[in-house]
Amino acid sequence: MSSYVASWGIIGCGWISSMFVKDLCVEREDSTEISHSIVAVGSRDLKKAQIFVDEFCPKGSTAQARNPGLPKPAAFGSYEEVFNHKDVDIIYIGTLNSGHYSDAKAALLAGKNVLVEKPACLNAAEWRDLTGIAVEKKLFLMEDVPDSHRNFALETAGGVMYDLGPYTVLCALLALYHHPDNSRSKPDKVFGNMVKARTGVDLSTTISMEFPKLEATALLTASFAYNSPKDERCVIIGTQGEIVLNDGLSRITKMTIKRYDQEPTFRPTRWQENEVIEKPLPGFGLMFEADAVAKSIRNEELQNSRMPHDETAMVLEIFDQVRQQNGYTLPDGVEEISK
Repeated sequence: MSSYVASWGIIGCGWISSMFVKDLCVEREDSTEISHSIVAVGSRDLKKAQIFVDEFCPKGSTAQARNPGLPKPAAFGSYEEVFNHKDVDIIYIGTLNSGHYSDAKAALLAGKNVLVEKPACLNAAEWRDLTGIAVEKKLFLMEDVPDSHRNFALETAGGVMYDLGPYTVLCALLALYHHPDNSRSKPDKVFGNMVKARTGVDLSTTISMEFPKLEATALLTASFAYNSPKDERCVIIGTQGEIVLNDGLSRITKMTIKRYDQEPTFRPTRWQENEVIEKPLPGFGLMFEADAVAKSIRNEELQNSRMPHDETAMVLEIFDQVRQQNGYTLPDGVEEISK
């Protein structure tokens, strides 16, 4: 059976778009049922779009490599030209945070399926509007998780919560929200604390939330303030020990299992010898979500069960609460729909 070809239009020419495109070009023996074609790249600046194509995908992606007769990627000086391109099936939104809602909405209204970078929107109300359009028009819509911009500008919805915060929340969702005994019950008692920069965005954010069915608490911290080597980790603490995820969540290649020598009591326990599990992965890990999107569209699904609409809405609702608790407001006009 021939592989399903996902035909992509790329919006935005920043770092995360380049990482996404490079991963689309990775040939993998474990994925023969899906191939990817980069049809078009759009920027507000045609020259920038052409430079992006020349540097990151001059020959296209895996589908174009397998079928040299397919057209190579075209550069466009507007997003609208990509949205309206007849050969584009899926739009990848890799623009600034403040543009995600409007760019995704324009793509949906043009009849395209959409994968939008995190944060998908700036509040839950904007996301609900997008999901309503997608369902009405029978189009696929999903939020991507990894993103790029480490900026400090309120007008582009900068700050650490929107940038790194989704990664920390994802840890809690994977370990607790999706735990079989939790029955996908939303977290309770969400509290957040922000340390703000002079520009008004959050420099550091800590969020705590409880999962009553599990009698468990998640404590999440993200910060731009630490002048130290990059250290991304998730520690899952249980009754028998700890699991430490040592890599970025888009491509976990190393996991350390640390077991106690006994059930925890009032006397300190000791560690057994660590068990380290390593599994090298190609690229940046973004090809897996691209494959997931392509399979959902091939199967005529409007959302993906691994990242459904309601889960994105839940994360944005958590951020809405933390913003309200800390008086984090964006300039007028940045949010197109109020909460």
